[in-house]
Amino acid sequence: MATTVNGREYQHGTIALALVATGATLDIKKFKGIDYEVMAEKKPVHNAEGKVVGYTIDNAKNQGNVSMLLSQWKLIKEWVRDQYSDLGIGQVELDASVTYGQSQQTLMTDKILMMMFQKEPRKSQDNQDGLIVEIPIFFAGVDFHGGQFIKYS
Repeated sequence: MATTVNGREYQHGTIALALVATGATLDIKKFKGIDYEVMAEKKPVHNAEGKVVGYTIDNAKNQGNVSMLLSQWKLIKEWVRDQYSDLGIGQVELDASVTYGQSQQTLMTDKILMMMFQKEPRKSQDNQDGLIVEIPIFFAGVDFHGGQFIKYS
């Protein structure tokens, strides 16, 4: 099964989840897709005459989602429950290493920092992919394989 990362299809794709507090890891070898983006709006700074003389950068805004088989989602929930019996999956912070590429020689890895699942998926797609669930994710940032989008000090 090909994997989609940020809208592009790749032959190879894995997600390695790591619990931030304990360091326990879980590798997801097959998933349908993951999308994540980091954005920071730029706003102009004007002088007294209204001319743009500079800019400011707003706080980063992050959004994303992951699509996977319902069976994979259940596996992740069981794994989290085994690590944290007193917390629900929506309360657990994870770091996710997303590795993808067209061949083993061209693999790239992005690290999604402080990722959390936003909601429990309660419906699946109404087609032949009926066992696929899509889950929105929250995250603090991404260390992209080519460098960070914005570095805050």
